[in-house]
Amino acid sequence: TEMTAQNRFKMPMILPVEAAAAVILQGLERQQDLIHFPLPLYGAIKGLKLLPYKMFQKLMKVSPLA
Repeated sequence: TEMTAQNRFKMPMILPVEAAAAVILQGLERQQDLIHFPLPLYGAIKGLKLLPYKMFQKLMKVSPLA
């Protein structure tokens, strides 16, 4: 998309617009309360939620995304 075209860094979780739209449409058709994608990111977040809260906080502080 125009929004990400200017980025010069790797974006391993990015999906083409058509693929993202298909995932969303499928979730809506199944009447899902939540639609999770991309799956690797969802899995990582679920894994982090299993950690003790203090450890989670510490990891998020050193994250380049924080």
